Amino acid sequence: MLITDLNELPKSISLKYSKYFLNGIIFDTCVLFVYFLDKYVTLHPENKYILNHLNISESQILCLNTILKNFGISKIIITPHILAEFLNKIRSEYKEGYKEIKKECLEDLKKFEEIYSHKNELLAHNHFIELGNDVSLILATESHLKQFQFSSIASFDGRFIRKIFSKSDNKILAFDLGTLQYFF
Repeated sequence: MLITDLNELPKSISLKYSKYFLNGIIFDTCVLFVYFLDKYVTLHPENKYILNHLNISESQILCLNTILKNFGISKIIITPHILAEFLNKIRSEYKEGYKEIKKECLEDLKKFEEIYSHKNELLAHNHFIELGNDVSLILATESHLKQFQFSSIASFDGRFIRKIFSKSDNKILAFDLGTLQYFF
């Protein structure tokens, strides 16, 4: 099956991969950003212009929504480090709408699962100097694997996904949305 067929993913395929999503999918900052800004603009269509202002493309939104829908993903997992990056990104890139967007996201953020990593674990990780807070995603995925045997992660940062997850065994399903978005 071609990757472009994701718009009409057969049920047998989504069931085959459901083990990766049963316990949620870990979102990187950029995925969280697209997820919430799409939701915000859907609720407030008069603010659609902010998608262009913040460089969020229709293909990014379509890619993320298609994957969430086709794989039946309803549980989202974040780390406190990613939450902080997300809020800082909104504050720095869209100051005038920061409080309104944050207010709109609040209830969903409360429902999201959280995987916590201790500061010293983060700092001691061999990729910390290069990847910074993204190490929290690595630690979250490792923790998720220990608890549930399978894990999934989504990021628009293809470099990060390829560097960290390209050699992982079949227990992690990593979505490089940065590449997948071009098929939509």
